[in-house]
Amino acid sequence: MKNLSAPQYLVIGSGRTARHMNHYLQLLGLPCQLWNRQESIFHLSHLTKSASHILLAISDKEIQKFAQSHLKDILTEKSVIHFSGALVIPGLIDAHPLMSFTEELYDLKTYRSVAFITSSKRQNIFPGLDNQFFQIDPEQKALYHALCVASGNFTTLLWQKMKTGLGEMGIPFEAAHPYLLQITKNLISNPDTALTGPIARKDLVTIEKNQQALNKDPFQEIYRAFTSVYLRESDL
Repeated sequence: MKNLSAPQYLVIGSGRTARHMNHYLQLLGLPCQLWNRQESIFHLSHLTKSASHILLAISDKEIQKFAQSHLKDILTEKSVIHFSGALVIPGLIDAHPLMSFTEELYDLKTYRSVAFITSSKRQNIFPGLDNQFFQIDPEQKALYHALCVASGNFTTLLWQKMKTGLGEMGIPFEAAHPYLLQITKNLISNPDTALTGPIARKDLVTIEKNQQALNKDPFQEIYRAFTSVYLRESDL
């Protein structure tokens, strides 16, 4: 028999966040349905009636339009939650997972370690989940998300560039794995002193040689920008 007191989750979407949230809820044994736009709107209407918590795991540009088109009549009755890191939308609850979701699903321990960032003052946004929640001001959401993108996505672009460059030299990317792992460990254990290399020691001769080696490469601008910002900030 269905436990009517338990939260009834409905995840809307077909991307990574939708699949990961659905998988997490299943691992926890919480009632959960999944719907995406390949299915009928009639079926969506049926699912929303039985759901207590509707999770909008769709693109930022579609969230408000989708909610107004398909959920407008139940916004005051149900908890409608979106996962945008930058948006604050009246009538909806925001809860951004401070995590990178890949095509591969994770284990329960990993999901439970994910912190959610919200501008909502509501308590117990996800009943049945014991994840950490941190509340920030609505005006801070865009800045918070910019920091997430810069730290996570930008570093990924840099490591993908390194993989390509090493490959062109005949060096397998696996040879750089210990370097990547140690940088990660250093950031976790001593984030304020993790920076090493010519930038940390302000070795201007080596920095200039690095920049010359990147001549006609778009990443030369990135190298120059990072170096310039660090040297300027460290001199303040």
